[in-house]
Amino acid sequence: MHTRRFAVVSTGSIVAATALSLIGWLAAESEAASRAAPQVTPIPSDMPSSKAALLQRQDARRLAAASNPVVDPTNTDSSASYEAGILPLRQGPYPVGTFDATNLWNGPIGGTWLFVQAGGVRQNAATAASDSNDVASVFVWIKNIDPSAMAAADIVGAIAAPGSPSGELNAVSEENGILTLSLVGSNSTYRFDLSVQKFLQ
Repeated sequence: MHTRRFAVVSTGSIVAATALSLIGWLAAESEAASRAAPQVTPIPSDMPSSKAALLQRQDARRLAAASNPVVDPTNTDSSASYEAGILPLRQGPYPVGTFDATNLWNGPIGGTWLFVQAGGVRQNAATAASDSNDVASVFVWIKNIDPSAMAAADIVGAIAAPGSPSGELNAVSEENGILTLSLVGSNSTYRFDLSVQKFLQ
């Protein structure tokens, strides 16, 4: 925004000064806009037709690109979003071969967005995935509640179910901040307090 100060002499002088200032400002803005706008590259009249055609095609691509500028990466992305609930996702911020995931619960907790990956911690990363080779656990991490924020996740890590049973957990339901999980292949169930990220005994 352009701020201009004028000496007050009379009403007529103020109006005249303001009008002149506005005209000057419009002229400056017009000049700046013309400088900022992409210009068509002039083609010399004596240039061979084949080279002139190539230059015209390159210029057309350049002008098209200029009309679609790259978005500043610091801007927020309003299209980004989370999908709360239990999802069949098996990827998380842990090294490959260390955690065998079954599904994921995620949602807002305490002003943050909490992720709880159900599954099991693999006891021997060199072996293939196997329920008998896992300790039933959840893997927890926390992110900014704004999905467009660039902040890195806060990793809580793997939390074993009470008694460190062998196998993998599967998220079943969530109610009032308590996530219920089942031990795959058994009738055993566990409850996980999302607000404090701990299993209930």
